[in-house]
Amino acid sequence: MLKKKNQYDAAAEKYKKAIQCNPFNFQYHNNLGCVYLKTKNYRESVAAFLKSLKIAPDEPSTHNSLGNVFKEMGNFNRAKEEYKTAIQLNPDNANVYNNLGIIYTHAEQFDNAIKEFNTVIRLDPKMASAYNNLGIAYARKGNLENAIDALNTAIALGFDGADVHNNLAGAYMTMGKMDNAINELYTVLEYDPKDSNTHCNLGIAYMSKEDVDKAISEFEEAIKNNANDADFYYYLGNALLEKQLYGKAVDAFIRSIEINPGNPSAHKTVDIVYANYLNNPSKALFHLKETLRLSPNQPMAREIEEAVFKLSNGL
Repeated sequence: MLKKKNQYDAAAEKYKKAIQCNPFNFQYHNNLGCVYLKTKNYRESVAAFLKSLKIAPDEPSTHNSLGNVFKEMGNFNRAKEEYKTAIQLNPDNANVYNNLGIIYTHAEQFDNAIKEFNTVIRLDPKMASAYNNLGIAYARKGNLENAIDALNTAIALGFDGADVHNNLAGAYMTMGKMDNAINELYTVLEYDPKDSNTHCNLGIAYMSKEDVDKAISEFEEAIKNNANDADFYYYLGNALLEKQLYGKAVDAFIRSIEINPGNPSAHKTVDIVYANYLNNPSKALFHLKETLRLSPNQPMAREIEEAVFKLSNGL
């Protein structure tokens, strides 16, 4: 990492000296802006690209690069405007449409995103990343069949890695195709065997298949790799309930609550276990009150209030 930083610092000095010799060469400013972008020095990157545009205002690559900086800064509106300007100046650059499609996906304007990614594919039918991005847009729009087709095309074209298989797994899980999802999730683990979210998703998929033992194993593996995620313990607690391991289930739910005290669902589940299986009405009452306190306007608030009243009178 230090070696790479030193290389970027040396490159920045090189372009600064070039600019001193010829301050009206827009490409030198462009190159300096790209170095600053690589090192996440966004303010200096923007300044360099703006200086470049003063010299060559109609250079599409500069507008595209400036859009990239704004995208990294989270200023998606400015990024969108720069990409649109780049397209007006050069309507044949597939990369800019790809960038614009990503901005539309961030903005949840999925039809616009899909349109841009299809333009990329028309201009460059072998750009694998465009199919991946298209698949993401289709999936977030809810068009899962098209999402799966696009993601598989991305893989066929050489766009490999954990993310695309994770995206495929998510689409398959939403469709209820758990065997396909599980296959994709195990492929994700080939890239990072300790990825806790992937182990958790495997647990969820196995729960859907009613393979509770494998689900428990995956939730425990997720916790082994990340012991500070409340959801992992919550899912583990539900799986343990299926095995009627009530004491262990409560322990998992309590740990989930310790990490995230504001989860009314965890409190409600603990109340049920204490009331119905562990014969501990005082602890059941505490968690029932917490459920109501955290979610006073939930649809079952009236029923919970009545249960609190009954438990209180029974103590």
